[in-house]
Amino acid sequence: MNSKNQGTTITNKGTFRLLRKAAVPQYLATGVLVFAVDYCAFFVCYQLLGLQLAVSTAIAFLIGLATSFILSRTWVFAAQVKGERLRKSAVRYVIFLVATYALIYLFLKFLQQWFLISPYVGKFGVSFFLTFWNYFGYKFWVFRAARQAF
Repeated sequence: MNSKNQGTTITNKGTFRLLRKAAVPQYLATGVLVFAVDYCAFFVCYQLLGLQLAVSTAIAFLIGLATSFILSRTWVFAAQVKGERLRKSAVRYVIFLVATYALIYLFLKFLQQWFLISPYVGKFGVSFFLTFWNYFGYKFWVFRAARQAF
């Protein structure tokens, strides 16, 4: 095998390790499941039960967040939170989610009032943005690794 092929193999292995370490595939799989749960709950509340937008969003959000927290802490960021107290990450998670709920509601209301976009459609766009918002918020604040002394 020539050195060029060896370098490519090493680079590919390094990229794979980086993706595994970053927990991106697990995060995306979790996100798809959480979105499905959230959207179904939102649809049932808003369409079938006729609840207000704020109430429907809150109920769907609470159901989705329980699913997300469990999967994120036990699967996606498990290596980062190893040895960390559940309470610590749970408190940070709740604070982060209050801010996230406000963003969701404001985005949906803005899209509905200013662009006449149905919340059913707007939910997709808002969720796309939140995929990135949540990943970085979870990785660097909610489930961040314990800081090491130098």
